[in-house]
Amino acid sequence: GEMGGGGPTRVHTGSALVHTGKVLVHTGKVLVHTGKVLVHTGSALVHTGKVLVHTGSALVHTGKVLVHTGSALVHTGKVLVHTGSALVHTGRHWAALGGPTSILGGPKSILGGL
Repeated sequence: GEMGGGGPTRVHTGSALVHTGKVLVHTGKVLVHTGKVLVHTGSALVHTGKVLVHTGSALVHTGKVLVHTGSALVHTGKVLVHTGSALVHTGRHWAALGGPTSILGGPKSILGGL
């Protein structure tokens, strides 16, 4: 597909990135953002607006597709707390792979109704 119109490709490699608007604080190794595609590889990602806190090894977000592979993911807005090895989000569908995942409804259950 073609990426553009939303903005140029942004690649950040350093120790600290601070963005205020929707308040983004990033501390890690590599952050790549292409239009609607966000790829994060580092140790800490903090986003407040819908409040996203990520601590793991890899976070990939493409439009409405979110793929998380790490140790801890905390999201409050619709209240999401994930602790495992893999989390995949596509639209309204959540798939949890590995690790204890108890989300407001029991193990392997993530806000299925909302």
